Amino acid sequence: MAIEITTAKFEHLEAISRIAYEGFRDVAVSHGFPPDFPDVDSAVPVFDLLLRRKDYYGVVVLVDGKPVGSNFMMKSDEVGAIGPLTVDPAFQGIGIGRMLMTTIMTHATQRRFTQLRLLQDTYNVAALSLYCSLGFEVRDAVALIHSAPGAGADTTIRPSVSKDLPVMDRLSRHLYRVSRHNEIEIESQYGYPTYVRNKQGRISGYLMPGLAGHGVAETEEDAIALLEEAARIVPPVFRKFLCPMRQSKLFQESIKRGWRVEKLLTYMTYGPYEYPIGVCTPSACY
Repeated sequence: MAIEITTAKFEHLEAISRIAYEGFRDVAVSHGFPPDFPDVDSAVPVFDLLLRRKDYYGVVVLVDGKPVGSNFMMKSDEVGAIGPLTVDPAFQGIGIGRMLMTTIMTHATQRRFTQLRLLQDTYNVAALSLYCSLGFEVRDAVALIHSAPGAGADTTIRPSVSKDLPVMDRLSRHLYRVSRHNEIEIESQYGYPTYVRNKQGRISGYLMPGLAGHGVAETEEDAIALLEEAARIVPPVFRKFLCPMRQSKLFQESIKRGWRVEKLLTYMTYGPYEYPIGVCTPSACY
């Protein structure tokens, strides 16, 4: 059996999409949870985008020339965000996942990233053990929640414009403790909407809806307002968000509104880390 690792290319798209669907499905269903991708076709656009974006680096493990797993890292800003890591169920348990992780971590070191982060399904204890063995530390439990629209339009919420970006970046640096400036700028070019809350002439929070997005707000009230108004505007698939359990007030407010919790994830970091001081909803990356 010949094993090699190479840079992810478009020729691998079909195979790595199938592997992601099958790998995530098998683990999720075995623990009684719905799969992240309902079918192979739903995984293809995700990996197609990862392969197209210049701010992502991806690797693929080949066994006898055929892809059996892949891993990616977003490198837009100062934090290297790792994932999704996927391994063909037929090739799990032989070190493919470790090879994919160590290759990405070596690339991060060569690019002088000192901070790496990821989220993983809490029920996937094999992945949890792998990440911990490589030096990642558990920082928080994170709930995946389905939000719902507010009762009516909120006039304090509006779509962001380019001149808002410096203010949004200052909020992120102050509250999230890191900059996500380039990520926001790049994702806006791919059509991801971003909303800001403008109260009395000043921005108190922003939200990029969906699991590919994230949000930062000064208060729980600001975060809830952004989530409710975004849910009123965006398609249902973008109404999911991630709530760190350390932010108990935001979680409690979500439950009071009848919003549904789907599962828990574990937030893990490698290298320097500062806990957010504001109300933050991470992306599926960090």
